[in-house]
Amino acid sequence: MGRRLSPCVAIALAVAWVLLPVAAGAQVEFTVIGWNAESGDAHPDTVAALIRDTQGCDIWGMCEVQDAAWGDAFTAAAGHGENAQFAYVLGTTGSADRMAIIYNADRFTLAHSMELHRINVTGRARAPLVARFRINGTNTEFLFMINHLYRTRPEPRHVQARLLNRWAAEQTLPIIAVGDYNFDWEVHCGDINHDRGYDEMVSGGFFNWVRPRQLMKTQASPDYNSVLDFVFLGGDSWAWEAESTILARGARDSGGETLSDDEHVSDHRPVRATITIE
Repeated sequence: MGRRLSPCVAIALAVAWVLLPVAAGAQVEFTVIGWNAESGDAHPDTVAALIRDTQGCDIWGMCEVQDAAWGDAFTAAAGHGENAQFAYVLGTTGSADRMAIIYNADRFTLAHSMELHRINVTGRARAPLVARFRINGTNTEFLFMINHLYRTRPEPRHVQARLLNRWAAEQTLPIIAVGDYNFDWEVHCGDINHDRGYDEMVSGGFFNWVRPRQLMKTQASPDYNSVLDFVFLGGDSWAWEAESTILARGARDSGGETLSDDEHVSDHRPVRATITIE
């Protein structure tokens, strides 16, 4: 004969059963931004001020971070007004053009971080920086990576993109990959006018671009009207939803095809993506 449940246990199970669909249907949403800080030709205080004014971002992937002093300043700016503790991981490669991942430590637990040195194909650029995070209060884990591929040497850039694609094919966790990829996706007719590195990156569907609805050039050079900075989803992220936006750089940036550059502000626009997980 089966064991009879006490009234208290029966009520507790009934409540849990009623609440189960709500918990299962809950959404988790967070925001990431990728940005090239342009070390050597921008002032960290100006970059930090723009980070501070950009509220609601949970993870920043930063290229061209000069040193730990820049990392400290950017992390303090990211946490300003957020009522949360922020921390960061700083890459070791790239000399004064290092990479950093800044994250909301109240929302995410860092399991570990690593650099993919084999994708720094000449040993003289920057290895991708990867952090493995768990979303606090859930069992969801994912990989967040910041990349900065070659600009002036197309062939090494294409090799880097191809190796990133192979790496993504081996992963079992969802991947968010932000950064300055230098794929020169033309704002007008970019589907037929872009760098081959983009095709190497997305081959086989192991990465997919979170394409902004409105494209704007993301770097100030007057010789180009193209997108260099991207957010990709990869790995086991098929059930995730995402949308992205190319951001203006505060009052210094009117948007569109006009993008100024001086010794204070970065010559890149940030790219923000909002991720929704059922």
